[in-house]
Amino acid sequence: MKPNFNFSFIKKRRFKDFLLTTGSTLILYPIRLVRSYFVAKYLGPADYGLLQSIDLIQKLNKYGSLGLKPVAQREIGHAIGKEDYEQADYLRNVIYSFEIILSLLLLIIGCISILFITSSQVSILVLIASTGLFLTKINGIFSTEGIIQKNYKLLAYSSMIIGIITAILVIIFVPYLKIYAVLLSGIIDSISSILILKKTVKFQYKFLFNIKELKKILPISLPFVFINLSNGSLVYAERILLLKFIGSVALGFYGFGTMVVSNIVILLKSAIKVRKQDLYEFLAKKKYVGVHKIVLKETGLLLLVSFAAIPLFWFVLEYLIPLILPKWHDGISYFQIILFTLPLQLADNYAVAILNSKLINKQVLVSAVRLSGTLSLLILCFLVNYYSLLTLSKFIYIAIISYSIFYLPIISFYYTLFYKKYVIKNQ
Repeated sequence: MKPNFNFSFIKKRRFKDFLLTTGSTLILYPIRLVRSYFVAKYLGPADYGLLQSIDLIQKLNKYGSLGLKPVAQREIGHAIGKEDYEQADYLRNVIYSFEIILSLLLLIIGCISILFITSSQVSILVLIASTGLFLTKINGIFSTEGIIQKNYKLLAYSSMIIGIITAILVIIFVPYLKIYAVLLSGIIDSISSILILKKTVKFQYKFLFNIKELKKILPISLPFVFINLSNGSLVYAERILLLKFIGSVALGFYGFGTMVVSNIVILLKSAIKVRKQDLYEFLAKKKYVGVHKIVLKETGLLLLVSFAAIPLFWFVLEYLIPLILPKWHDGISYFQIILFTLPLQLADNYAVAILNSKLINKQVLVSAVRLSGTLSLLILCFLVNYYSLLTLSKFIYIAIISYSIFYLPIISFYYTLFYKKYVIKNQ
């Protein structure tokens, strides 16, 4: 009797979407590593620290928004799950219009801020970063719509092609333009992506600005604002504390180490880009047991891979840094310790999506957990620095403690608020 292997899952769209998203990330991964190598090589720890400081402007795209893009994904996905397509189109008009207005306001603020900066170099860098932020937010509207429409093939291909082109440009020009090459590449990336997605992601949109509608949306989006602010609080706190207490060189070393971890996280988190919209729609259809199986299985896989990655990258950093980046030799031990933040950053990847869903709607709780992690970082750093004991090594150990408080409690809340309440009762 021949064994009966069932490969029907290969034909499913979700599996193909996962392969596309993960495949493009895998292809870009070595290219990003080469790009990061050239940036680190030609900037060095001090200039890399300056880049990390300026990059805080770009991070406003992720952490300083009104939470409109996640609201769009959640609310439009919920409307589609209920087959209310008229409501879905209405939400597009309202949410995307407010996102455009916010993008313009941030650009104006960035332009005004340079009037108060004494350094001409920093003024130029802030202007470039502010322009890049504006274009990134506009590009985010088209990317959000692509995710809502589950057009992962287009998003994967465009991201891969543009990522390769901009990486090549950075590699060519960073020896001459230094930090400017890195920041300008972000502008080129966003413009190229906007041009591609504008022609291919088709959706009905009319500019709609209405104060009454804003009042209706804000109660939905404000919890996401708190989440964005709380998520970003740790990043901003890390960089500001390092600059204040230890200096830009320490920030450069820490930034390089977190960059290594971030590249791994980006690779491993690619699956959630596909799964998040499915999870929102499954919850709308009350498929709670299926959702829990996805969360349990894929979170376990992420953690398994992350724990295996720590010793691998530990030895890679030990032997490669002295060979290819001798300027960074003094930071090897720092980079290795930072690797232990990897599983922490992946532990709540799926659970937090459920807590933020329309069903559970616990964004404020998630924000409180995140802020408690940032608060622990601030308190411990100020306390250790008060006794003049704060070094980069101690800062990293404090950061690991703070990351634990920042991420791990989400899992327990997932268990009590979703698993016990919805999954057990429907098994």
